[in-house]
Amino acid sequence: MKIDSVDNLKKSWLKVSKFEHGYNLVPIDSPIEYMIGYDDNLNKSLSVTSKHQSIQLQSSRIIETPRFFKRKSDGCWQFMLNLKDPKFESSFIEMCFDLIKFSSTGINEKDALERFYLRYEYWRNLFDNYNAEGLSEEQQRGLIGELLFLRNLILNGSKSPDEILDGWEGPLKAHQDFIYADRWYEIKTVMSSAKKIQISSLEQLSREDFGELVVFKLESVESDVENFLTLNSLVEEIRTLLDRNSESKKIFENQLAHADYLPIKRYDELMYRVSKIFRFAVDKNFPKLTHKNVPAAIIDATYSISLDQLQNNLISCD
Repeated sequence: MKIDSVDNLKKSWLKVSKFEHGYNLVPIDSPIEYMIGYDDNLNKSLSVTSKHQSIQLQSSRIIETPRFFKRKSDGCWQFMLNLKDPKFESSFIEMCFDLIKFSSTGINEKDALERFYLRYEYWRNLFDNYNAEGLSEEQQRGLIGELLFLRNLILNGSKSPDEILDGWEGPLKAHQDFIYADRWYEIKTVMSSAKKIQISSLEQLSREDFGELVVFKLESVESDVENFLTLNSLVEEIRTLLDRNSESKKIFENQLAHADYLPIKRYDELMYRVSKIFRFAVDKNFPKLTHKNVPAAIIDATYSISLDQLQNNLISCD
């Protein structure tokens, strides 16, 4: 069976004898060898084999990584990723498929292993902060907006990918989503019918240096519409843009982990198209609440701003 989806990988695992602790080879064109099976505790296990010496991967609260070893039969190096808790089985299979897919595109064994290690570190960080419910629809749209802005900055080319990603503060729960030396950006993502945007704190627009409020308006579409996007497709597009820059990829994957992103199938169900992009100048004339212009007794606030009332601050509308 061709392993081209999570479902096919799951079906392939059903063909492995659990009680004989067997492993079956994953039929995929790759510089390194992958096998799926079960460990001594009858939990699912992914085995990785290559001629290059492995490194000791760090375990997480969901994944156990026994020490790697050198096989006497052929001198190849092998290591395992073992599932600790069966209740996380679906996520483990998702991870294994993603690791295989991501690392198998390596140009040689060394490159494939490095891609595997990089990708595993992302999943380990993610599992250590795992939210079993995943992102809500609103959270998905919020991350989509940040990723759209990130993609546009990369395509614009005015900053290097490393510089762009270093300034992406949204996943770290900073007050502004992107912060650079020349200006900062706060990103809002709403549906096309929205007439207002919500500001979540007194700090969000409180910086005195020049910034921009960037509003992405999305409309829901069906899969037969051209140029639709999903959260998963947008992540993959940015990964492709960063494919030749290993340091940028590390930063991107770490930021995704901080954003609680998992490439789960449910995120493909929400399909969007960008209908409008508004850019507003946030300066001394922008209508905003901050600690400086509210009574001292007010220590926090959430408020809404009418988009129609921001025309004097409009930089562009695409």
